[in-house]
Amino acid sequence: SAIDPVRAFKVGGPCRYDLTTGLATLLIVRPSGGSVEMEVALDVPTGFQSAAGWSLHQWRVEILAPAEMPDVRWLAANGIFEGARYPVELSVIREGTCTPVLLRFPGRPWIVR
Repeated sequence: SAIDPVRAFKVGGPCRYDLTTGLATLLIVRPSGGSVEMEVALDVPTGFQSAAGWSLHQWRVEILAPAEMPDVRWLAANGIFEGARYPVELSVIREGTCTPVLLRFPGRPWIVR
């Protein structure tokens, strides 16, 4: 029987994730038009083993900002500076074909991509 290519390559849910919490330290902060690029070091529990085997501890993330280039005042008001530390949630896919890794900063109004 023929395989339906639309069904064979379906992307999306339902998906399940392994979730852990930890701390993120902002190592490098680079403002650019409409966003802030950052290098982040993650400190997650040493016993966390995701089903997918992800063990990334350093990330490059981008936070969406106002349309104009973020200025020093905007960065300070949002707590974005090198050396800042924040609670973080790391979700690593366990089942399905959704986004493989999600990083959230609870309590921060940041959209991470």
